[in-house]
Amino acid sequence: MPRALDFLYRGYNFGFSAFLNGQFLGSGQGRAAIDPSGRLVLVNATFTFPDHVVKEENVVSVVVDNMGLEQDWCSDDAFKVGHLTSYGISLTEKIGSPRDSWNSTGCSPSAGITLDRAGTTAYKTKLMLDIDKHADVPLAFRFERTLGKSYRVMVYVNEWQFGKFVSNFGPQTVYPVPEGISDRRGENDVVLVLWSLDGAGANVANVELIATNVLFSSKEVINGLVN
Repeated sequence: MPRALDFLYRGYNFGFSAFLNGQFLGSGQGRAAIDPSGRLVLVNATFTFPDHVVKEENVVSVVVDNMGLEQDWCSDDAFKVGHLTSYGISLTEKIGSPRDSWNSTGCSPSAGITLDRAGTTAYKTKLMLDIDKHADVPLAFRFERTLGKSYRVMVYVNEWQFGKFVSNFGPQTVYPVPEGISDRRGENDVVLVLWSLDGAGANVANVELIATNVLFSSKEVINGLVN
């Protein structure tokens, strides 16, 4: 019977986490984009199975993040497929998150977006906006980087993915959400999927919705969401 998992990888800023029967084995993240050897140097990682976790029948799970690009060097938007926020409980099942995550219109991000172990969890809430229809106010989610922490956050607004924050690598921290994707005069569903690659878990230092500018213009008025 196999007693370990062996990974051979190279590349920039991707990530993976390995589990045996739900027990965290380890993670890998490639190299930072500024490292010239990241594209060339192969890295070997071996994770030994703990004796107390091994059973007669075992389940190996690997969470993988390839940053949305395939090896044809062309962008692929299929990973932005919609309807995520309407999944309800099935959302957490699809990404392997526990059901007791933040999922209440009465909760606030100030309560803490955290995970006390390696793995994934999803936080969902409602966001009410009331912006003058004649105002052109670009909105964005802004995160605070924590250089020593290995975690990632995917941002979904009204069923669309509009951000992937990588705390330790960065460099992007601001993720614009266009009008029509967000309802500027109504209710919005926001989902944050937190993935900790460290066994000790992760804590999102800070995330806020900001106005990057405020203008009054003759732009077309957009009511509600654009399908």
